[in-house]
Amino acid sequence: MFIANTTVEGVTVNSLATRLISIGQLKVVFIIMMAATQAIAQPLRAPYQLMEYRNERFGFKLKYPSVIFIPEASPESGDGQTFNSVDGAARIVTYAALNDEKLSLAQYRRTLMTEYNGYDMLDYQPQGKTWFVLSGFRGDRIFYEKIMFSCRNQVVNVLAISFPTAEKRFYEPIVEQLEDAFKTGAGSATPVGC
Repeated sequence: MFIANTTVEGVTVNSLATRLISIGQLKVVFIIMMAATQAIAQPLRAPYQLMEYRNERFGFKLKYPSVIFIPEASPESGDGQTFNSVDGAARIVTYAALNDEKLSLAQYRRTLMTEYNGYDMLDYQPQGKTWFVLSGFRGDRIFYEKIMFSCRNQVVNVLAISFPTAEKRFYEPIVEQLEDAFKTGAGSATPVGC
């Protein structure tokens, strides 16, 4: 085996060592590039301190990142809570109400979409047996709304989030976290037996 000496950054090393160093550097560069690509593709989830909000009247709850969102004063009705981001750019509104009209999930969805503005640019709308999501664009903002029926369809629970489209990468993982932590329950105003 022929091993020639060469100089790398002022240090004389043999060509075999140079090749090994180069291969090692390529591996390091490749690993760094892969990590950077993954970080760009999937934004890191910061370990935000989560605070739990539980609605005493209807029993629903959610966990929200308290370093990003601050609760407004609670409404006198006690049916929900609004949270604003520290910079005022994003908003969470969560509430519940009795389904006095006894609408089915499909009827409620249809009523929401026909009687209220802003549902013409939907890009995500999954539905389950007791819930549905409407998400899309309103001007330069993204909205995400999850509606869940509980207590044998007697209670309608709502989680609504909106934020600037330009901040999508930041807020999408937070929306996912909020949605996962939004749970129905029983409270002082829910029908007996819930």
